[in-house]
Amino acid sequence: MNNSNLPGIVMTAAEVNLLKAEAYERWGGGDPAEAYEKALQQSIDFYYNLNNSSSNSAGKVPPPTAEEISTFLEDPAVAYSGSQEEKLTKIWMQKRVHFGFLQSVQSWSEYRRTDYPMLTFTPATLPGYELPPSRLVYPSSEVAYNTDNYQNVRSGDVRTGKIFWDVD
Repeated sequence: MNNSNLPGIVMTAAEVNLLKAEAYERWGGGDPAEAYEKALQQSIDFYYNLNNSSSNSAGKVPPPTAEEISTFLEDPAVAYSGSQEEKLTKIWMQKRVHFGFLQSVQSWSEYRRTDYPMLTFTPATLPGYELPPSRLVYPSSEVAYNTDNYQNVRSGDVRTGKIFWDVD
């Protein structure tokens, strides 16, 4: 919040390795545990680098030691072990942690794709807005300037509509 030197983030190396870990776990082609652990190390390095690049001198903390990182990677909640579903859950949760507030839109998209973490929402009272949206509706400019094509998708243009890639 107080770091005026934050870069614009499109995709990080940690995110790439978490994607690789998921793909390797699902379909093979590489070592998912290696990609997972590399991603966690890259995420730690990334955030400590952001912290140290801050123009604000308050709140800077030293990076963890190799021993502390090793202890973290061996923690049962983090360690790459268990069934395939447990491993995928760990990948998705670590991706969520990595995205944090810096990539909140990407985090939301990953939540919609994976349904992790398991969240419970208290329904609101406003009709049609009881739960968070599953997709964004087309903007009014699209409706106004693309009337012919919009008519083809009008029925599906609701905030609770399913996105084409949502497999649930």
